[in-house]
Amino acid sequence: MDYLQDIALATVIHKLKHQFARHGILEVLISDNDTQYTSEEFAQFASEWKFQHTQSAPGNKKANEAAVKVIKNMMIRCRKSNEDPYIGLLNLRNTPIEGLATSPAQHLMG
Repeated sequence: MDYLQDIALATVIHKLKHQFARHGILEVLISDNDTQYTSEEFAQFASEWKFQHTQSAPGNKKANEAAVKVIKNMMIRCRKSNEDPYIGLLNLRNTPIEGLATSPAQHLMG
């Protein structure tokens, strides 16, 4: 996860390169249909970096909203308890996903 100062195409691509350098290039990147992801420039970036870019259906915002809600709630709880938010993120990423035997970190790192 990275903080985006803005959602301009150049910022998004810069942050994705940073994440790919740290964790490896994804096979598939799923995004919403915002303009920075529908541009020819982003398609070229995906082609050059050799990952498949899939856009979620416009009506499928519920999954993203749910993820944002989880993170916001975690950040609020950390602020209220004076807990370091990075510890909160670590706990969130190391907690197994309901219905699966693994955590998000285990999925990411294999």
